[in-house]
Amino acid sequence: MRKSIFTAVFVSIILVAQVGVIAEAAGSAYIEMMKTKVICAIYGPSESGKRSEFSMEGKIKCSVKFAPFSSRQRVDTAQESEFTLTITQALERAVCLDKLAKVKLDINITILDSDGSELAASIMCCSLALSCAGVEMLDLPVACTVCKCGENYLTDPCQLEEYQTDKLFFNSSISGMVTVAYLPTYNELIAVLQLGKLTLEEVQKAVEICTDGCLRMRDLMRQCLAERNKQRQNNSNVVR
Repeated sequence: MRKSIFTAVFVSIILVAQVGVIAEAAGSAYIEMMKTKVICAIYGPSESGKRSEFSMEGKIKCSVKFAPFSSRQRVDTAQESEFTLTITQALERAVCLDKLAKVKLDINITILDSDGSELAASIMCCSLALSCAGVEMLDLPVACTVCKCGENYLTDPCQLEEYQTDKLFFNSSISGMVTVAYLPTYNELIAVLQLGKLTLEEVQKAVEICTDGCLRMRDLMRQCLAERNKQRQNNSNVVR
C-alpha cells in the first residue's frame, strides 16, 4: 500500500522549501537557495544489522552526494566527505538520540544543483526532513554561510561570489568563508566550518552575521512546516 504524502511548498525571495516530497521515505524535504537545489530523504528508525554498531543511543548514518549533473566542475569526493562529517556532527547535537536507543537513522542528501552555499542548504534540508519524519529534536537546526570578499561580508554566497573569494584568497591573507549550524532556542553553535584564512576578529564577525542569518532562515522554515501542518489538518478534515 502506497503511503499517503502531504506536501507543502513555501516560497520566499531567498528560499523555496518543500516537505514530504518522497512518499517512500519516513520524512523528506527539498530546498532551493537561489540556484542551489538540495533534496533529503530520511529512512528509519531501523535496527542496526551489526552487533558492533549496538548503542543505547541512536545512530545517525549520513550520506552527502553531488549529483553528476549538479555542476560543470568535477564532483569533489573530498567535499562530499567533509559535508557528511559536518552535517553528522550538527545533527548528533540536535537530534534527541537518547529517544532512539538501539536504532539508526539513514539520512541521504543529494545536491541536485550546485551554485554556492551547498552546506548550509543541506543542513536546513535535513532539518526540515527530520521534522517531517517526526524525529524529536532539541530545536530546529538552521544554517548560514558568510564569505569575506575583500572588505565585504556576503551572506549565503552564490558560486560566482565564492569563486571571487577563492581568487582573493590566493592574493590575500584576509579572505575566507564560514558556515555555521545553529540551534536558535539554545543560542548554540552545533557546527562551524571555516575555509580560507581569516583573523580571529573576522571569524567572530562572520559567525555573528551567520547567526543573524540563521534566525531569518528559522522563521522561513517554521512557516514552511506550519503550512504543511495546516494542509495535513485540512486533508484530515476532508477525510472525516
